[in-house]
Amino acid sequence: RYWRDWSSDVCSSDLVALVGLALIASLTGGVVRARAAGSADKPTMKVIVVLKAKAGAAEVVGKLTRDHAADVYSYRYFSAVAATVSQATLKALLKDGNVLDVVSDHKLPAPRVPAIGKSTVKGALGASAATATPLESEALQLTHAQDAWQIKVKGRPVMGQGIRVGMLDTGTDPTHPDLAGAIVSYRDFTGDGLLDSDGHGTATSSCVAAQGLPVYNPSTGTTTRVEGMAPKAKVLMAKVIDVGGGWDSNIMRGIEWLIAQKVDIISCSLGATYVPPDGSDPSALAFQAAIDAGITVVNSEGNEGPGQGTEGSSPDLKNVLAVGATTGYRLFSQIGYLAGGNSYKGDQVITWTSRGPNSLGDFRPDIMGFGAWGWALAPSGAGDVYGDVGVQVFGGTSMACPVVAGDLALAESAWKMAHPGRRLPAPSYWKNLLASTATDLGYPALDQSSGLVNAAAAVHEVLRQGTSFMASVAADPRNASSWSAKVAGGSHASTTITVKNTGDKRERVTLSAATFATIKTLTYQPITLTDPDYTDFENFTVPAGTDFVQARVTWPSGPDVSLQTAVYDSNGNFISYGETGGGYGHLSFDQISLRGPAGQRPVVAKGEPWQIVIYPRGGMEPTSPQVVHVKITFQH
Repeated sequence: RYWRDWSSDVCSSDLVALVGLALIASLTGGVVRARAAGSADKPTMKVIVVLKAKAGAAEVVGKLTRDHAADVYSYRYFSAVAATVSQATLKALLKDGNVLDVVSDHKLPAPRVPAIGKSTVKGALGASAATATPLESEALQLTHAQDAWQIKVKGRPVMGQGIRVGMLDTGTDPTHPDLAGAIVSYRDFTGDGLLDSDGHGTATSSCVAAQGLPVYNPSTGTTTRVEGMAPKAKVLMAKVIDVGGGWDSNIMRGIEWLIAQKVDIISCSLGATYVPPDGSDPSALAFQAAIDAGITVVNSEGNEGPGQGTEGSSPDLKNVLAVGATTGYRLFSQIGYLAGGNSYKGDQVITWTSRGPNSLGDFRPDIMGFGAWGWALAPSGAGDVYGDVGVQVFGGTSMACPVVAGDLALAESAWKMAHPGRRLPAPSYWKNLLASTATDLGYPALDQSSGLVNAAAAVHEVLRQGTSFMASVAADPRNASSWSAKVAGGSHASTTITVKNTGDKRERVTLSAATFATIKTLTYQPITLTDPDYTDFENFTVPAGTDFVQARVTWPSGPDVSLQTAVYDSNGNFISYGETGGGYGHLSFDQISLRGPAGQRPVVAKGEPWQIVIYPRGGMEPTSPQVVHVKITFQH
């Protein structure tokens, strides 16, 4: 990413090597561009100039203007300038005493969400859901947003009123009847116009503040009601990326605009990856400026799981609220995919959510949000798979992030209602609040972080009602939700954990270590999947005392074959599926906790086995007998 190595004089043979390096970097997601080795006097390189101090901006801008740099923009809230420069100008910048660094302007790809197969959804929707109650996101119940709406402050229910949520995304549809009342400001920073041609931003903004208007689809006989977590909050959309991607410099301009608009929360579901995620990249400087302005930043941590250490998302700053994704399978039942009726359980950590630690060894994410799967809005007239009705299936940490932002808006709204005229507490307070009030899902900390966001518990904590407490870690006050000890062999580390009773009742708090020890491993003989459906069903017994189950299916094949798994409990409830895209790792992986929230726990009945189903991903089926290896581990 850094241009520093390009500043020395090179001969023609060196240039060949540098161009080759640039091409490799662009193919692997890097940001060095092949055209950077072009003309020395023409502005071809998009860069961000990081300054030592804001006072030097005017001088740097003046030099860039005299050198005929293009697209020069000086940021208002942080010490940086964006421009397109020539090689000669780049060399001059690197020698400028005002300049700390010159960084390439990174182009992010358009945001992607994990897919469950649109052809499957389209074919099944009408048959399964025609007689169902209105289809709505299960996030409202599993994150207790609807419970928070029942809490009143001075006679008024808490619905997100008074909170401004800024969004960094692909835009939104301000004409959608279910969003029009919530969108109060909208700015395009891509140059592509206000239209949300991707649909991602319309979905994320609906997770925050959709109004819940019923939409009837005559082709399927179904009624969908999409309601955001905080339907009375207001949304301000900064369109910073489109189907063709988006530049760091535009994301920074979007952040700057949201700071100027005095938003309370910023929700970012773009999921760019920076290594190391230490806050040194320029977009992190912009997010830090937002945090310094008192804005709580909520960021999706990516869909690169199930491996540990699969995070690296910017901005991975201490006070950014980093979000992973959990499950809720009512939608699967409604579309007739893997589940039916009420035979499903949620509140599991979804396979593909990125897991900690990050490359710095820190615990991330900080909180989990509902992200697999739910209904969301689509741009009106987008012609999605359900008919042209402005509704879509949505998921990923892209969904979990605005769900958490909406739940946070409820807590901040309650605070404002109880303290009229006063400024909101600092972002570190809100990060600590959500971590302290989260619902434990029974997973290891590196998988579930603090647990699933609980809007009602957070609102009760803000209002000092019932049994509520705030925990903080003395060793790292900026990251109160976790402590990551980094010690050399033979040494030790310690910290103080402070628990403060903030409720109005006495409460007993205990501290214990959550450990997971294997009590049994079940390894199957190789299984061969055969024509016509390449599907296999295997029953297994869950030993007594099991708290955690891991099922791993692997297969040796080329990148054109992809398999998936689904797991069912003793009562036939669908509880997990391992989704893969194929071509990477040849692994389908399910993790299942048996000690999460009582109403969502999988059933283990004596004499009644569980079942794992192995089946091919649509469009990536084997064409000959396929050998698979199955290993199931039971832990306590």
